[in-house]
Amino acid sequence: MGDGMIQLYDKNKNLIAVGRRVEEMYLLDVSVRMPTQHPSVTKIILYTWANWHHQFGHVGISGLQRMLAHNLVDGFHVTTPDSPMNTCDACIQAKQTCASFPKHTECWARNAGELTHTDLWEA
Repeated sequence: MGDGMIQLYDKNKNLIAVGRRVEEMYLLDVSVRMPTQHPSVTKIILYTWANWHHQFGHVGISGLQRMLAHNLVDGFHVTTPDSPMNTCDACIQAKQTCASFPKHTECWARNAGELTHTDLWEA
């Protein structure tokens, strides 16, 4: 960074993005470069709703369908557009909530260490 410009490199020191400072933020010019392959190499990629859901940071199915219907993203297509999207474990876990602490309690700790609160997450 310097002189209102920024350059971002990956771990192999390849330039992946450049940008300029606009007020307090940097506006990045990011373009995706697909690696070139030998013509005899064939790679089959199934573009499912679940693949795009993960690629776009867990966007909901309605948002993905809107992107596809209005052609908002270049190269965005779904191999089987009529197939349902499976449930996403990460999304389900992220939406879980816990009960709030009670307003009043029946027992009060008098000394340090008598009562301990911890958060637990079972994976």
